[in-house]
Amino acid sequence: MKLLRATAVLAAATFTLSSCASVTGGELLRKGESPATFVIRNNSGVGIDVVTLSRCSALSYGLNRLGGSQPEIPNGTSMSFTLGAGCWDLMVGRTGTCTGQSCSWLQSPAHRFNIAPGERQSITYGSTL
Repeated sequence: MKLLRATAVLAAATFTLSSCASVTGGELLRKGESPATFVIRNNSGVGIDVVTLSRCSALSYGLNRLGGSQPEIPNGTSMSFTLGAGCWDLMVGRTGTCTGQSCSWLQSPAHRFNIAPGERQSITYGSTL
């Protein structure tokens, strides 16, 4: 009985930990993967302060990939991400954009792309952000 209970607890913990990456978006480059480069260019007129980038198999678009020393992609600049090859989902946006007395969230449509090992791809966000 103890062995069965221990096995059940171990199985539940393994499932919980393995699904975390699926919720957070997972690592951009897993150990042993061949890297590729994805560039986001911002010509939207506002800074982009949210980038969600996750594998197509993930349960969600994941957490914001910006922060730390680079909390946004300023208008007129770009940022590169090193990714593993495969299928990716991307959304970008601007939080708390206020004009007059109203505030809104600016969000791009979802963008799905495939990238090959060693490939360099880019996307430019313009006034349609």
